[in-house]
Amino acid sequence: MVQIEAIAVDEEKRKPTVVDEQDEDYETTSSASEAGNDSDDEYDADEELALIQSESIAERLAALKDVIPPQYRSLVASSALTTYNAARASLLFGGRAFWVVATSTMLLGIPLSLSVLDEQRLVEQEKGMQMSAGSNEILAPGADSAFLQPAPAN
Repeated sequence: MVQIEAIAVDEEKRKPTVVDEQDEDYETTSSASEAGNDSDDEYDADEELALIQSESIAERLAALKDVIPPQYRSLVASSALTTYNAARASLLFGGRAFWVVATSTMLLGIPLSLSVLDEQRLVEQEKGMQMSAGSNEILAPGADSAFLQPAPAN
């Protein structure tokens, strides 16, 4: 997360220091500080890169809070809440509708399909009996008709 620190500025540090240009240490100090600044800049860039990589998305979004004006933040928050509520309501409705359809199918559809299958089985049995009766007629014509008719009365 981005942290803001207040730095106190001392008046002594603001005053420019007077350096004698004839001083030999001046050149070595300035050249040493220039060389040190390059490595410090690289080190600072590496530290900054590591800090950026270690930040999570939530921390980055929290840091955006200071960047986005309050009016837009409230607009985004209200639209996100509305979207969340609509999605939640539609998922709840969908789940309940699925439950109704699934239980209705189990309670009504399965017994209906079993009765339809039983009826088909009976129809196939009747067809089989008619086929066997037809084959008996071919093998012994008139044999079945004698058994089906009542005996003549004397």
